[in-house]
Amino acid sequence: MLRATWILIMAVAGASTACAHGHTGAGDSSAAAGSATLNVSNHYGQPVEVFVTSAGASYRLGTVSPGIDSRFVVRSTMIRNGPVEFVAVPGAGEVPVRSGELVLAPGNVVNFNIADHLSNSTTTVTP
Repeated sequence: MLRATWILIMAVAGASTACAHGHTGAGDSSAAAGSATLNVSNHYGQPVEVFVTSAGASYRLGTVSPGIDSRFVVRSTMIRNGPVEFVAVPGAGEVPVRSGELVLAPGNVVNFNIADHLSNSTTTVTP
């Protein structure tokens, strides 16, 4: 009985370790080949939902809370279909913040700064 318990414990520990190595999070530096990175700094007083749009398709990247910096991986399929636009949507009734259309190449880093006054928000692209 004791031996069976140890075997079960080792099997569960091994499975957990195997699963952990396969995880690629949004903050992981090993982004997928051909992708771009979006850094969002939210200085606004409310959380914002961040989306990327390209060629008529829209993809939700996630939520960024006030005072938080977040990093997202933008899929290669989004950047190779033409210009992309990043949109930060604050609470209901608020006007969304748009980056404007950007032509990105694989490996580009986009910094999307959501200002405390939404109209002062900025976007920069670095290679």
